[in-house]
Amino acid sequence: MSQCVHCGEPAEAGRFPVTLDQKVQDACCPGCQAAASLIGDSSDLSNYYRFRDKFSPRATTLTAKQISAIARYDQDEIQSDFVDIGEQQRHATFLVDGISCAACVWLIEKRLQQFDGVMDVQVNLSTQRMQLTWRSEQPLSQLLRAVFELGYTARPYRHSEAQAQLERTHRQYLIRLGVSAIGMMQVMMNAVVLYSGGIAGADKSFVNWASLVLTIPVIIISAGPFFTNAWRGIRTRKLGMDVPVSLAIGLAFGASIWATFKGSGETYYESVAMFTCFLLIGRYLEFRARLAFGESGNVLDPSLPEAIVRIQGDNREEVLVKQLRQGDLISIPAGQTIPVDGRIIEGSSEVDQASFTGESIPVAVEPGSKVAAGTINRAQHLLIEVEHTGADTQLSLLHRLVDQASSNRPHIAQVADKVASYFVVVVLVVCSITAVAWYFIDPSHAFWVALSVLVVTCPCALGLATPTALTAATTRLRRKAILLTKGTTLEALESVSCIAFDKTGTLTDGQLSLTDISIIDPAYNEQTLTNMAAAIERGQSHPIAEALADKGNPNQHCEDIELKAGLGLTAYWQGEPITFGKPALAGLSIDSPDDSASWHLLTLAGNPLAWFAFDDNLRPEAKQAVATLGSDRCFILSGDQSKRVAKIANELGITQFYGDLTPQDKIAKLRELSQAQAVMMVGDGLNDAPVLASAHVSVAMSNAVDLAKQQSDVVLLQANLNQLPELLTTAKRCKRTIKQNLTISLVYNLLALPAAVAGLVPPWLAAIGMSLSSVVVVSNAMRMRRKA
Repeated sequence: MSQCVHCGEPAEAGRFPVTLDQKVQDACCPGCQAAASLIGDSSDLSNYYRFRDKFSPRATTLTAKQISAIARYDQDEIQSDFVDIGEQQRHATFLVDGISCAACVWLIEKRLQQFDGVMDVQVNLSTQRMQLTWRSEQPLSQLLRAVFELGYTARPYRHSEAQAQLERTHRQYLIRLGVSAIGMMQVMMNAVVLYSGGIAGADKSFVNWASLVLTIPVIIISAGPFFTNAWRGIRTRKLGMDVPVSLAIGLAFGASIWATFKGSGETYYESVAMFTCFLLIGRYLEFRARLAFGESGNVLDPSLPEAIVRIQGDNREEVLVKQLRQGDLISIPAGQTIPVDGRIIEGSSEVDQASFTGESIPVAVEPGSKVAAGTINRAQHLLIEVEHTGADTQLSLLHRLVDQASSNRPHIAQVADKVASYFVVVVLVVCSITAVAWYFIDPSHAFWVALSVLVVTCPCALGLATPTALTAATTRLRRKAILLTKGTTLEALESVSCIAFDKTGTLTDGQLSLTDISIIDPAYNEQTLTNMAAAIERGQSHPIAEALADKGNPNQHCEDIELKAGLGLTAYWQGEPITFGKPALAGLSIDSPDDSASWHLLTLAGNPLAWFAFDDNLRPEAKQAVATLGSDRCFILSGDQSKRVAKIANELGITQFYGDLTPQDKIAKLRELSQAQAVMMVGDGLNDAPVLASAHVSVAMSNAVDLAKQQSDVVLLQANLNQLPELLTTAKRCKRTIKQNLTISLVYNLLALPAAVAGLVPPWLAAIGMSLSSVVVVSNAMRMRRKA
């Protein structure tokens, strides 16, 4: 028997041979043989076996039933549940089981990149999620089969499953922490007896053996993952903080076992248990921060119903949500979560939108109101027309943005990890030098002084300094209804020096309203003119009609209404021809009162009666937000008429503004501004997507189109401009907290190291000091998260 080259299981020599690097190797089964042959035959994949640090799971040959099950993923009906389906490409997130190290990530990515239809693939080692983008003509089943043939299992990612995994990890942490705490208390009670000097001989030996038995569960259960991670780091030549931790625990425990068997010398079982316990406390606090972010983000994944009542005429039938199509009518009783994006057809109620805005107060809705998947109907029964389902909903978009944010890491976090890695090497060198020096000074203390140096200088606090602060800041922003879509955003925000705004839908609410009436014919009063304008617009779907919907007399009507594209409306009012729009519609050539608004001319029988001015209103919070940000560092980049842009700029106190810009003009202007400073662009429309992608940092309002959100770094879920100061302030506080944490960890090590080298710090005190430094760093980061 030999060892399988792919999965490490026992393999019968010569039964399933595989040739790798011109050398015949053995596989344990046809599945591993096929996977190893695939990897070995490809020049792009052949390096996998050279740098992996852990065996892959056993590969299996797919059965006809498995192939048939995978083939079902090519059906659009099934993909609609988890795939973002576009015209040219598709995107989905998968949970991949069996990933054990960075080599697995490399292998999966390289294998899928061999398919011409794959546009992008990213596998996250820590979350075991795969972000896959492929062309629509590429069968998804082929890609999933390729993953299965390598020995991994890929399935559609469900947010609730990931949260359940976090909760399982949480329970494991509690078990490990509980075992170490109980073991520490029991072993310390024994240590008190030993240190008191009241026992000797056989009694002392018995206490040492009892302490050994009590410490073994701590080593296996509580400290086990430290040794696993350390061995992985050594094999991949990436020394992390678990290396000195494992060395310290292993050496102290080994020396104590030697003293116990020998019957002489000092034992430090209590130091081992205490060190493990305090270290786990620091790790647990870091995990709690990440779990809190998961719980905060979990509002993005409310429990959607699997079935819903669909109404077709007089028929009511319960169908699966995935069977719904655009235009279907569904019944939503009070208390039920809405499973689709849609429009209310019948009923008035209150909808809880906490899953998007974080706002706990329900919002009143009525016929015509839009509702989103994941929101909850709180009051009355609603009849809703389905507009978007599955991966096309706003809820799915937010999920993708959250996944996108977690898939990359800021530069400062990468630097901190690299520094911590070098610091580990320095610690090991200093520890070795200390051991040699003390061997000549006092051989009996050499081992324990070196152990203290190893423990007291463990860079745990240094490793926790950055991720805890980033997690705390992200969680704080999520609670403020601000969603970061990229992991590098906080770092980029800290350097922002000016803010560029789009006008319509960003500084203004995007809703046109009637702002002025300029009467030309004094024979008509304002109300009569408004009744006429409202009557000709009644039944139309454009913004002007919405602005006049509640202004006129609903009992007055026009006949033979006809839309003239680009000009306006023509109709008959009490038998007379009437027009509402541009003067040319009535064969006239007269100028509007000014260019500060959108003016529409009302005529009757060819005679001008009045001008109606329409404009969108400034957001109520815009003035306060601009004042807080500083009007001197705010710009307006708009495609609207320059005079309208000037009007808004004057109201806000902004002196730098640009109007009549095309999307290309916006990009050019933004690049011009960015040459001297870092610019944050805030927008909402489809034409803002290119300029958002070009900005140093981009922010999309919650009412933005999907493309704008996907191109942005930040999404304001409440569409409130007052969130911008909070965003920038939190980014600055995050960087300040990271600097504080790095300073705390470095100062601690600089003070503790000389004391430990001088032999002034025993191992038990070193364990407390190291753990307390980690606790201080985590607590400092959590302080930012808790502050209102």
